[in-house]
Amino acid sequence: MTLWILALAVLGLFAALGLALGAVRNLAFFIGTIVAGLVAIPLGSALTGLIKMAGLKNPLWIYLLPPGIAYLLVILVFLGVGFALQFKLAMIYKYKRDDVANQQWLRMDRHVGASIGLLTGVVIFFAISKLIYAGGYLTAQVTTEEGNNPAWIKFMSAARHDMRAVGFDRAMASLDKTPRAFYLGADILGLIYHNPVVQGRLSNYPFFLSLGQRPEFQEMGADKEYNDLIFGKASISAIIDHTRTQGILGNAEILNAIMGVDLKDLRTYLETGKSPKYDEEKLLGFWVLDKEAVVFNVRKTKLDIKPAELMKLRKTIDAMPEVTLLATLDNKTYAKSIGGTPVPTETTVVVPAAPTMTQPNDPRVTSRYGPLARNAPPRPAPTTVVVVTPPPPPIAQLSGEGTWKTSTNTSMGDYVLTIPDTKGTNLTFIGKVVENELFVSMPNRPTLIFYKSE
Repeated sequence: MTLWILALAVLGLFAALGLALGAVRNLAFFIGTIVAGLVAIPLGSALTGLIKMAGLKNPLWIYLLPPGIAYLLVILVFLGVGFALQFKLAMIYKYKRDDVANQQWLRMDRHVGASIGLLTGVVIFFAISKLIYAGGYLTAQVTTEEGNNPAWIKFMSAARHDMRAVGFDRAMASLDKTPRAFYLGADILGLIYHNPVVQGRLSNYPFFLSLGQRPEFQEMGADKEYNDLIFGKASISAIIDHTRTQGILGNAEILNAIMGVDLKDLRTYLETGKSPKYDEEKLLGFWVLDKEAVVFNVRKTKLDIKPAELMKLRKTIDAMPEVTLLATLDNKTYAKSIGGTPVPTETTVVVPAAPTMTQPNDPRVTSRYGPLARNAPPRPAPTTVVVVTPPPPPIAQLSGEGTWKTSTNTSMGDYVLTIPDTKGTNLTFIGKVVENELFVSMPNRPTLIFYKSE
C-alpha cells in the first residue's frame, strides 16, 4: 500500500508541475532526470569527502546523500537551461506572433507540459524505487516490532516490503547497480542486530581481534549503558547517535580497518562459528589457562613425582591468576592475568648492629684531655641487609604484549611465542595446537595448557 500511495503522489505532483511549468521546461527537466540518473553515482563518489568534512557520521546518510545531492545538482542545471529556453520562446510568441498563435502556444505548452510532467514523474518514481530497493533492504534488517524506529526507517521498510509483495522488486533488480558488498553488509548488520549470541561471537572473529584491543573498543565493552542499547535492540538511530558509536564513525583509521574485512567470510563465521579464510591458522583467537589440565599433564609426564612436590605444585597453580592469551593476525600476543596471589618481590630489612660495650666516663681523662675527650668507641651505624627474592615460581606468570611466529622446526612445535612475564621479562615458548587445546612449553618449566574460548 505504501508503494502505491507513493506512486500516485509522485505522478500527480509531477503532472501538476508539468502543467504549471510548460513543455520546454519540463522537457529539459525530463532529460535532466535521465542524465542525472546516469551520472549521480560517479559524481556522488566525488562528493563523499565533502559530506564527511561537513561532520556527517551516519554511514547510511554518507552512502545515500552524495548521489542524491549530485542527482539534484544535475537536474537543477537542466532546469535552468529549460527556463532560459522557455523565456525566449515565450517572448517570441508574445511580441513577434499574433494573439491567436500566442494562445495556441500557451495551450499547447500547458497540455504537452502535463504529459511530459507525467512521464517525468514515472522516471522520478523509478529513481525513488531504486533508492527504496537498496536502502529499504538495509532498513528492513534493523526494523523491530516495538516500533521504536524513526519515521523514515518505517517508511523505507514498509515500501520495500510492498515492493516485494507485488513482485516489483524483480523489475528493480534489473536496474539496480548497488555493489554486492552493500547487501552483504546489510545482512550482517541484521544478523548482529537481532541475535545477541552472534554479537558476542563477533569479537572473536580473527580479523577483529587486533581492533578489539584498542582503547575505544575496550571502553565500549565496559560501558553498561551502551551495551544495554546493543543487546536490547534499541532503535538503530539511537545506537548510531550514541557517543560511543560516533567516536568509532569519526575515526578514519578504525573505519579503514573495518572496511578491509571479508564480508562473505564474516557472514559465514557469524552463522556457523567457522571461518573458511582463517581457520587454517589454529593459533588465532582467545585462549584460557586450564589449571587442572596443567596439573594432570605434570602427573602424566612425570610419573615419579613425589606427593609433597605435587602438592606444592598444585598450591602454586591454584594461587595463579586467571590467564587469558590472545593471538592476533598481526602476529601479536596479549596475555592478561586477573586475580591470584601476588608474586613475592625483593624486600629490604634494616638490622641494627649489636651494642658495643662501653666504659663509664673517667673524670681523670676528662680533667687531663678536656670535655671533648672520648672515653669509648662510637656505636656503629645500623646495617641494611637486602633479602634475596625467592626463586621464581615453577609456573610462568604471564602478562603483557608479545609476539608469535610459525615455527621452522615443526617437530618441536607449530609456533614460537614470545610472551612477557609479570616482571616484563620476555619468555620464549614453543606452542602446539591440538584440536581446541594450546600447549605452551619452555625448558625446565611445566607445560601450560590453554583451551580455546569461543
